[in-house]
Amino acid sequence: MAGAKNVLVALWPVGDLAAKKFMQRFYDNWLAQTTSDPAAALRATKIWYIQQLNPATANPQNWAPFVLFEG
Repeated sequence: MAGAKNVLVALWPVGDLAAKKFMQRFYDNWLAQTTSDPAAALRATKIWYIQQLNPATANPQNWAPFVLFEG
């Protein structure tokens, strides 16, 4: 059996800078966990974006397309 256990993808095109920032925050959340749970890291990342007061940062175009497929 070869392949990734989890794949994080975007359902529509996301700008390079927005994707970079999202992935950095996602990995920060994921690597800070005591036990590996990428789904929880994705949820925490999306919640962080939703809670931002800056409309440009909180814009769903920046965080909503990301979904996690677990194998």
